[in-house]
Amino acid sequence: MGLERYLFKKKLPSGHMSEVWLAVDRERNKEVVVKLMKVHEGEHEDVIWRNQKTEERFEREITILRTLRHVQILPLLDSGYSAYNGHVIPYLVSPYIPEGSLASLMSLRPPWRYWSLRQVGDAIMQAAACLQYLHNSDPQIIHEDIKPGNFLYRSVNTPERAVYLYLFDFGISRFKHQTFAMTSEVVGTFAFMAPEQIAQQVDAATDQYALAIMACLLLTGEFPIYVPDQQHLEAHRYEQPRPPSLLAPQRFQSERIDQIILQALEKRPEKRFPSVLEFARAFQQAIDAYGEEQTEPVRLAITPTPRFLLPRDSTDIDERHILDEPLPIRPARAISLDAQHQGEALVLHPLLLQGPERISLPMRLKTVCWSPAGSALLCILYGSLSVYLPVSGQLQPVTTVNAGRVSTACWSPDNRIVAVAGDHKIYFWDIERGLTLPLTLQLSISTLQGMDWSVRDQLAIWVEDTVRIYQLSEARLQQSRPATPQTISTGTLRCDNLGTLRWSPDGLSLAAGSSHGEVICWSVGGKQSPWQVASTGQKVQSLIWSPDGSLLIVATKDKRVSGWHTHTHASIFNWARLPALPRMLSISPRERITIASNDKQLVLGFPQDSTPTATLPGQLIAAWSPTENRLATLDERNANTLIIWTEESDKTV
Repeated sequence: MGLERYLFKKKLPSGHMSEVWLAVDRERNKEVVVKLMKVHEGEHEDVIWRNQKTEERFEREITILRTLRHVQILPLLDSGYSAYNGHVIPYLVSPYIPEGSLASLMSLRPPWRYWSLRQVGDAIMQAAACLQYLHNSDPQIIHEDIKPGNFLYRSVNTPERAVYLYLFDFGISRFKHQTFAMTSEVVGTFAFMAPEQIAQQVDAATDQYALAIMACLLLTGEFPIYVPDQQHLEAHRYEQPRPPSLLAPQRFQSERIDQIILQALEKRPEKRFPSVLEFARAFQQAIDAYGEEQTEPVRLAITPTPRFLLPRDSTDIDERHILDEPLPIRPARAISLDAQHQGEALVLHPLLLQGPERISLPMRLKTVCWSPAGSALLCILYGSLSVYLPVSGQLQPVTTVNAGRVSTACWSPDNRIVAVAGDHKIYFWDIERGLTLPLTLQLSISTLQGMDWSVRDQLAIWVEDTVRIYQLSEARLQQSRPATPQTISTGTLRCDNLGTLRWSPDGLSLAAGSSHGEVICWSVGGKQSPWQVASTGQKVQSLIWSPDGSLLIVATKDKRVSGWHTHTHASIFNWARLPALPRMLSISPRERITIASNDKQLVLGFPQDSTPTATLPGQLIAAWSPTENRLATLDERNANTLIIWTEESDKTV
């Protein structure tokens, strides 16, 4: 039903990535909050990049919220894609907490003036319990933006508890798949940002650091380190924090409380408390030890105020004075390594193809995958999975248990079975019979990105630091448990994008592209050493093999597409300074390479071209049929419409 289900009543304070409304759920007759992705208008490269990053974060927030079940974490009531103000955008719905955020309470009744020390300790313990739940999740979740503005509250006002807190806003949160999760941008709120976060690494201790700053603020009304804007961000790395007793000597004097706050604010994460819950417990115990008679709120004649205002996520505040930076520090623009292209503009000509055929989809499309025979198109949507049959024009639903939470899917080599990954499992759907087969593969992660099925009946999946390869015969699919898979360790390499784990057409080689920029190719079953294709230093966005397996083609985050010969390992071409960040690669039976991005046009060229040469209307998705010259993409004006272009068989190339 989408947004039609909700009656918008009042716009609430919003950030630069989203628009937030108080609304009424027509089905339940209940007030809720609807959060919509904010689309920035314009065709400039910076605007397109900004919208792409916002959409990626919004989708990740929904994915994270779907995994959470905690009484003090605001639950996800509904989500999806819907038309709004001329765009198809993601949205999410959560309960309405009328009293607002802890940041707003700090403006009305400052805790450092109206709360007892015990009540401050209780609030920090509640916040820590939420964070510990995230940190204990599998995979671990790092919030990355702990601050008063991201806790809603309900007043309690007992001697032990002032408020009941709800953690929300997972807009920049992430799943952590290694000791430290590497980020491609610096994101967060300057005043609460840990030193390692500035260095683009995050860990559970990152949230502990931010919570310690929040504890100091609730206690004293002051920040322990002065970071008013991005120019002062390095203070978190080099300036020593001031102890709370020094910030508010009239309020309390406790060396033990000071020690605990300062330990949680250590520059090196390993020197902080082993967990955020241990920090909160130590903090609460120090308050208890300070003495009951000294824990009551102190009514000061002059209210201590922070050295700068707390960020208020409101659209009508001058951006220059907002401490939140919901969008990342922009990475440096890619510079071509090809000297002959320096200063030259990319000249692209429209490609004339037949069509397109248009297919209206029930919701936003994540990606598509043609069957090996080219007779059907698997449509992976946000919230469902369907198979489109071009001959009949029918869209057939896939109804495995996890289809509503599908993260990726792929075809069996005989075109009969679809492997569906999502919600910690892989199920197998028989297209012809319309039923789920007995075999189920268990996963340690809920959102699998890397999966591909070879012509030799081998299913490869990339889970954290391991690629598993399952031999899946027709008989094995009828059994409930799989045989022990072959495993390949990827070391520090991690999969962070769809389409970055691919079998070669002959099923003898497996290529993988990592979030850190490494590309590696294994000879499966042979004795050859792995081929270290490249170490680009840029996140791999997508990779593909040419139809004959002689070329491996890789798209990276620095707006570059490169190709290597798989036999000689020689570099064949290097297209740098592309018009937009590539999101998906595909190649036609005639070896026409196609690049999809957030731009409203696809970019195309052949391996022998020094640069791409042609454009075609479409966006976000590109998938050529492996057997016919048919190209699936999304309508450039409506992301809920799938279009299929056809290249004439006698057309010269």
